[in-house]
Amino acid sequence: MYEAIRPFGLSTVNDITWDQITKCIELFHMENINENDLFHEFSEIQIIFKAIQDKNISLYDQVQLYISNKTNANITTASSRKFFSDKEVEEEQPDNDDDDDSTEENGEKKEIRPDQLWAMLLSVKPIPSPNLHKFISFLFSIPCSNAYVESVFSIMKHLFDDKRNRMSTELIAAELKIRLNSSLSCTKIYDFLLSKPELLKLIHSNEKYCTKKQRVN
Repeated sequence: MYEAIRPFGLSTVNDITWDQITKCIELFHMENINENDLFHEFSEIQIIFKAIQDKNISLYDQVQLYISNKTNANITTASSRKFFSDKEVEEEQPDNDDDDDSTEENGEKKEIRPDQLWAMLLSVKPIPSPNLHKFISFLFSIPCSNAYVESVFSIMKHLFDDKRNRMSTELIAAELKIRLNSSLSCTKIYDFLLSKPELLKLIHSNEKYCTKKQRVN
């Protein structure tokens, strides 16, 4: 399995072949993917990747600029795509002409994350690629180990103990989602709750205790 998905973990698209894509589809039994459309979408992505490589700014810098734009809520998708036009790239190009060292800083080579590269390519592509998006999303959702799953069970053991044994499955799932996915600090969560009076009312109500265990006579 590792050999099948290894090419998609590299910071390039040129080395990926159509045979490798079809092998992954067969190996993981991917459904609801139109292979004819997927072939055209992948061919277009390769053309876009080649065009991005030919720009004056390094591939690493383009990926980082895309990520910085995505984190800015004030920048729309249209302006993000416009950012990658030749004019915008020339404005962002540094004054020095040492392009060979553009991927190095303090003697260390900068690494391009493959997931961020694919996210940028799918975003700047003018025509939507639903099949390729589904295919890439599936591959990058495959965990490299079971460490993350084990950590979920470890956190759940602390949530559901002898003193908290009457919690519903929905409540446990909600707490796990918050602990594992939330990036808000305690201060931000506190301010958020204060801005939601209807939520505070539910928290202080007895509705969360409406489900009671039935005693066996």
